[in-house]
Parts: sequence; structure tokens; C-alpha cells
Amino acid sequence: MDIFLKDFRKSAPWGMVLYRGRELLKLKENIFLVPFEYFLG
Repeated sequence: MDIFLKDFRKSAPWGMVLYRGRELLKLKENIFLVPFEYFLG
């Protein structure tokens, strides 16, 4: 994710990783962990 964000910083200023947890977490300044359930709506 770090390399992708460095290569595409203008078109992708932040990134997110879907995971099986329950909490929305900030992994780094511009990378977030988002529960997969948020997208099942």
C-alpha cells in the first residue's frame, strides 16, 4: 500500500484495507483499516 500511494499520490492520496475486524482503524497517516461489514450494507 505504501508503494502504491507513493506512485499514485495525486490520484490516490489515501488508501484503505478491508479486514474482518469490527473497528475502523487508522494504520498510518493515509492508510485506514475498514471492516468488511461496512461494505455489505
